[in-house]
Amino acid sequence: MNYGIGWDVDHDLNYDLRKPALFVPLLGTGGLGPPRRSWKNFSPVLGIAWSPVPKTVIRAGAGLYYEPLTSPALDAERATLGPPGLGRQT
Repeated sequence: MNYGIGWDVDHDLNYDLRKPALFVPLLGTGGLGPPRRSWKNFSPVLGIAWSPVPKTVIRAGAGLYYEPLTSPALDAERATLGPPGLGRQT
């Protein structure tokens, strides 16, 4: 058996942009601020290896993983939420 812990930083979010007032019905007045960085993305992992006969190994593993956001979607968010003329939006 083996075990471990991973750590990931969510570095691809727009931490400087607030949401517009039209999102108040969905997010409430407290949800309009920019997202906060999360420094608590710890991921436990667990694995096992078993050798039933010589020269044969069966391995299995599981863990909790955080999927990073991709930058193209964030560029569209920045163009939408930023001031006019900040970027091109389709």
